[in-house]
Amino acid sequence: YGRDHVSVTASVLDSKDELLASFPDAPLRELQDLQVPVLFQVDATQLHHQYGPQEWDLILFHHPHLGLASLSNDDESIHATCHHQLLCHYLYSAAQVARNVHLCLCGNQRQTWQLDRAAERQGLH
Repeated sequence: YGRDHVSVTASVLDSKDELLASFPDAPLRELQDLQVPVLFQVDATQLHHQYGPQEWDLILFHHPHLGLASLSNDDESIHATCHHQLLCHYLYSAAQVARNVHLCLCGNQRQTWQLDRAAERQGLH
């Protein structure tokens, strides 16, 4: 592709049926119309097992969350530790298959989940 071309691929952890059951208005038709491939059942912590080194220019994880209802009853420090571990696994895996790794968090998640510490462990900033 030329310099003017941008290729985008979307991915989701759920199967297509699970996604549509949870989010019936998911814009799958719009993505298809734009010729954006959607990959289902992609575990962002296991990318290095599915893709080769430097296969992607950029991987971006929007608002990672474990989605475990049981965490809502736990101590906040346990919640933060679990999400820190998620970030560590994602950053490790994504760094194996992409030249650039981005992460979109909100509020005080960067501090609470210790993103900077997780990134430093992978040589990222």
